[in-house]
Amino acid sequence: MQFDVDFVAREFGSDVAEAARLACSADTRLWVRPADAPIRSLALQMAECPVSESLRPLYLAGKALELGALVLERMLGERQARPARLGPRLREQVHLARDRLLETIDTPPSLAELARLSGLNPTKLTSAFRAEFGASVFAYLQEQRLQQAYAMIASGEASVAVAAFRVGYTPAHFSGLFRKRFGVAPSALR
Repeated sequence: MQFDVDFVAREFGSDVAEAARLACSADTRLWVRPADAPIRSLALQMAECPVSESLRPLYLAGKALELGALVLERMLGERQARPARLGPRLREQVHLARDRLLETIDTPPSLAELARLSGLNPTKLTSAFRAEFGASVFAYLQEQRLQQAYAMIASGEASVAVAAFRVGYTPAHFSGLFRKRFGVAPSALR
């Protein structure tokens, strides 16, 4: 992704342009990071583009702007926070917890159980997980559940109710979370 600060200033005003200038300072030539959950979600939405071919350019342009905002926000957050890096052992333990969470996405372990499985106490797991993945264990799990359900519904693999159950939600609870996260009812994807 390339940011043209002058374009941003013209289209979105000086506050957004200043954020872009701060995020994309002279020392930023190439910024490579693993995609966090919201960015992965957006990439999935762009790839699956649930609108007709004639509306595809409009849909993708809107999503590209959203992606730009998420990336700028993340870059600014890193410049301001600069959290300590996790050591290799701690990183391995946190990834083990994340993997276990994803393996049992429909019936995830409790935080205490997840901490025990990864060899950490709940407090250490919580802080290290947030440092590594940019979200709490619960927020990460919820995002992954919603992403998997989105993919199932958009591809026609599952109905809304089936997708909800497969990722561990009741259909009523799922519909509310889905609408809040994606801005549309899950039934709109079918």
